[in-house]
Amino acid sequence: FSAEWKDLHREPFDLDIRTGPVPYPDLKVRRLLSLKPALFCTAEFISKYESPEHPEDIAHLPFIAQAGDRSQITCSKGTQIKTVAMQPKHTVQSVGLALELLLADQGVTTLVPQLARAFDKEGKLIQLLPDWDLAPIDINLTLPDNLPPRRIRLFVDHIAAHFQRL
Repeated sequence: FSAEWKDLHREPFDLDIRTGPVPYPDLKVRRLLSLKPALFCTAEFISKYESPEHPEDIAHLPFIAQAGDRSQITCSKGTQIKTVAMQPKHTVQSVGLALELLLADQGVTTLVPQLARAFDKEGKLIQLLPDWDLAPIDINLTLPDNLPPRRIRLFVDHIAAHFQRL
């Protein structure tokens, strides 16, 4: 993964697997998975601040932005929808680095709960605003709109089947 989009018509790439919306309407898009992120920080970090009870309460917290993150977070709870402008303290290109900063008590970030549990061996992480849902993140496989070679079609079918089992 990288933050840079590849030109699948001009560059020597057969496909691209990306998170988030696909900004190019001329590509074929196959959604592989939709992830539900949540806000996390460490108990040590939040002990220095007032624990948030509402989405607006997170605006003052140092935010660890990941590549592709906007500077706002949209939360929903039933019919309520709140969008909060965030002020990134750090902007990183990888989830791994975001996790390292998170575990070093450097701020709040969005993570998929399963990933947070997998990397949090010591039980340091806590989920903020657990009653609020963040907008889902789609993982998409993109292809040029022309007919790909058989080997690519087989790979796409294989990877799509794998993601459906998750």
